[in-house]
Amino acid sequence: MFNPNLLSPIQVPRSIELAGNAKLVTILDLDEMVFNTVAKHVRILRLAARMSHAEENRLPTLDDTLKSGGTKAFKTAGWKNYDQVNEVMRNSPHFNHHIPLIDENTPAILAQAAKAGFPTIMYLTTRPQSVEPVTQTDLARLNLPDVPVLARPDHIDLSQTTEWKLKTLITVADRIPGTVVMVDDSISLIRAISEKSHPKLRSLLFQGPITPTEHAETSTTWPTFIQSLHQIAASIS
Repeated sequence: MFNPNLLSPIQVPRSIELAGNAKLVTILDLDEMVFNTVAKHVRILRLAARMSHAEENRLPTLDDTLKSGGTKAFKTAGWKNYDQVNEVMRNSPHFNHHIPLIDENTPAILAQAAKAGFPTIMYLTTRPQSVEPVTQTDLARLNLPDVPVLARPDHIDLSQTTEWKLKTLITVADRIPGTVVMVDDSISLIRAISEKSHPKLRSLLFQGPITPTEHAETSTTWPTFIQSLHQIAASIS
């Protein structure tokens, strides 16, 4: 069962404070939106699979992984060690350190968004809490907004990610004067936010490298990010 008493006593209040009186604030996902982790995932998965004597001609390539929507292509291909190796990578500070950006202009774009009245107040990520420190180090190194990183608590299973993120977003939206826009590459989260119909919570789908392209959701990329926020702001004013 989902535990409702999971919200951080540190990150959430600080994010609420950072929101101030802004009419529109953003909360951002990280992997496959800010950070481009998929290529590193595939490289290490292929290496681990070869070391376990998997048939190389059956191993997904990076292109295969992108087309299939994620690294579960390795499991579909029949590699029995996928879940174990993937969990080790997900929880590894070393793996989650020095991940390249999806777009090198992201720091400048987020700075421009803040100047336009759309500050970022939190990173809300499926990454486990164990990698929060290296994540914060990378964000600072890349001159990305210095705001809290709220990672998935250890007791929240991956299958509960959408519900956990939604509850966190509502907690923030209920406590600030403006509207929260969650920007995420997860279609399931975007749809959950839409179905909730919270008056101060909106969503924006980021069309990341493994996001399916066949959908009816309004989406954005970094070059169109600020324009998309202006459109949302106009729709609620």
